[in-house]
Amino acid sequence: MTTQPNNEATYRKPKPLITIVIAGAFLAAVILWVLSYWLRESVLPPASPQITNQAKDLPQSGRKWFSDFKNSPSISDGSKKFRDIAGYFNLNGLTVSQFVKTQYAAANKGDKDAAFNIYRAESICSRSTDAQRTLNLLPIETEKLILDSTKSYIKDAQPVCADLNISPKERLDYLRIAAKAGLAEAAIGFAIENPEGLNFSPEIQIDYSDPNVIQWQKDVVDYLTQPATQGNTKALGWLATMYEGGRLIPRNLQMALTYNLARAQILNENPNDNPVTASMLQNLPPDQVNAAEAAATALVNACCKQN
Repeated sequence: MTTQPNNEATYRKPKPLITIVIAGAFLAAVILWVLSYWLRESVLPPASPQITNQAKDLPQSGRKWFSDFKNSPSISDGSKKFRDIAGYFNLNGLTVSQFVKTQYAAANKGDKDAAFNIYRAESICSRSTDAQRTLNLLPIETEKLILDSTKSYIKDAQPVCADLNISPKERLDYLRIAAKAGLAEAAIGFAIENPEGLNFSPEIQIDYSDPNVIQWQKDVVDYLTQPATQGNTKALGWLATMYEGGRLIPRNLQMALTYNLARAQILNENPNDNPVTASMLQNLPPDQVNAAEAAATALVNACCKQN
């Protein structure tokens, strides 16, 4: 796979003025993320620890990755749901630690749904930590809705996370199990988590020449392609966006158009109603448009149309 050029070291220290400017832009992005997260279906925030690739590193039955029960009671409000990339997640009145233990046996046997449940549950606590960090960065004049939403999420997460000695490595390993098994939401989460769980920040740049990052890029495409070729419109949309933007993988407008057209066919939508798709249909060379249309039709015929 061709990687994106990056001549800077993985870690760099910008000059003071540049740091201020970049930090300001980063803060603005953080504010937008907080608002979008609690107002609509959104993406998961990146985590900091590393993702491991080897099966031998996956948690084994009986291995303690988090704290014991410590006689923790169940949470009285069993109806409380936490919003994440897959919709709303309900712990059914349990703490995160208690819930994870109900999923462990199945997840360790390769059950993709149980593995994704562990990731989603433990991400409640990870997001709470990120929300607290975000709250500390927000300026005084931040909109009340953002502040209230952030504080509300932290308050809701505190009782369910109180007995969890969170292991980000475990959280991301189980995400990989689910993504590798073809679960679309897990594949999207894997892409959002960033290579090796590395945070994007003013002080940290991703080195796209790093072999681990190159492998992560390949895994992202592989994990998303599996549900996409089965007709999952979320995966198709993500692949189209990635190929159109060229952020995680080399830019390829023909591939982006292919996935956008396939998604439109499955949803029975007019592709010209999507400004990005309409622009590519109009501006790409005719041979690329024809190739994209043929590939999209072949994908849809293979996955989604009855003979």
